[in-house]
This record gives sequence, C-alpha cells and structure tokens, in this order.
Amino acid sequence: PYFPYKANTCPIGNEGGGQCIIPDEQIYDYSLRLEAIKYLRHAATWSKDTAAPFFLMAGFRDPHAPWAAPQRMYDLYGEDNIDLPPPEARTLGSDTPLIAWSRQLNVCLVNGTSFRYNYDEAVPDWVMRNQRMAYYASVSYVDEHVGAILNVLEEEGVSNSTIVVFHSDHGYALGEHGYWEKKSNFDLTVRVPLIMRVPGVTNQVGYNGKTSELFDLVDVFPTLSTLAGLPSPINVDGMDLSNIVADGGARNTKSIRGGSEIGRTN
Repeated sequence: PYFPYKANTCPIGNEGGGQCIIPDEQIYDYSLRLEAIKYLRHAATWSKDTAAPFFLMAGFRDPHAPWAAPQRMYDLYGEDNIDLPPPEARTLGSDTPLIAWSRQLNVCLVNGTSFRYNYDEAVPDWVMRNQRMAYYASVSYVDEHVGAILNVLEEEGVSNSTIVVFHSDHGYALGEHGYWEKKSNFDLTVRVPLIMRVPGVTNQVGYNGKTSELFDLVDVFPTLSTLAGLPSPINVDGMDLSNIVADGGARNTKSIRGGSEIGRTN
C-alpha cells in the first residue's frame, strides 16, 4: 500500500522555507514512521511464516524546508555552537557565472520574519546560525525515525536477513555561495549520503565500507537487485555496482553521463 504524502501545516512558513516547531502528531514524517513500523511488523511476520521476501520503502520529508520537528530536536543544538562557512564562501564570488545562482528558499525565522539574501549579499551571521540549527534539528528527527525502524528489524528477528539502504534525493546549501536550498549544481547539492547494510557482506571483519567511486542514485535499483539475488532489471538507466559493495569499495569503470548529476554520491 501507498501512504499518501501530506504537507506539514506550520505556524509560520510554508513549503518554501522557515522553521516549524510542532508536536510529533502534527508532522507528516512521524505519521509515516508509525505507518512504516506497522507494515514492517506485518511484512516481517509474513516473511517468517512463508519464507517469502519483502520490500518496504519509507521516504521522509525532512530535512526539506520548512524544517518540521518537535522542540526536543531543536533543543539538541545551541545556536552559539553552530558552524558557519568562511566569510569568503557566503557569497557567489566574482569568478562564478550568475547562471549558477538562483533564489529558491525563503530564509524565515520561527516568528515569520524573513531576511533578504542575494548572490553578493549573505544573511546576518546570527540568522544563518538560526537556520542551520533548524536544518540540523530536522536531520536529527529523521535519524530518530530511522533508528525506530531499525529497532523493529531487531525486535522481529529479521535484521540479519534484511538489506537496508539509506539515501537522500539531493544535497542542500545552507548559505554557502550565497545560496539556500537545492536547485543548483554545486557539490553541496548534487552529493548525497548513500549507506547500505548487507548481511553477510558489510558486517564482515575487515570490511572497508567506503569508496570514492562514482555511484548515482539510478544505480541503486540494479545494485540492490543483485545483492538480493534477483534478476538484473532491464531497460533501466542505472548500472549494477554490487561489486563496489561486495568488495568494500572496489574501483569500477563507470563513466559520468551527460546532464545534471543530481544524486551523485562519491
């Protein structure tokens, strides 16, 4: 079954930006977490009873803005301890063409106050710290959701027979290059986290587990198919890079395709 997406209703701010401190019960990701856990328990029980495999995918909205998270997540961070990019990296720079920049995100405080920024004009330092803190809070909230789902795999006794893949769909700029959000080809926005846990492979003693090789998100499907012992899918853009996973970071001969590299993981 498909769990329908719903936008969060924040006190201040909208889908474009701003902080969003609200209770768990009002946040889409929390509802998705509970639903994912319910279906995971059902799938695990069914799999144990029938010896059939199962597949479950949960796509959390955070840390897309507005950064919806309960107060406890915001309390994990203090604005005074938030890192900032160096001053020279807070604007686009005269040696970068303007086509590389666009204004996408509304930099908005929890009280609704918005702040102007431009390719040659950064927001004040305290505002940047405030916004980065909110982003970090929403990332920690996703971390909590992922932990809850992994705990269910342990509780149901299927952790050692289940492949787990974690990735995001894009990166995020938080004031670097005078830019906020995702719609650019800067490294910060095209690189994403990609983590795979494969029982019998990634838990081997001495497994390296890191690679600097190019791995696109379109490669996840064919790679996961091989790792799960399924036939390789046909007519897909991605490549089977299971050798990188199996060998703990082996080199591959993959070349960069044309077009945007959104979803690059190296």
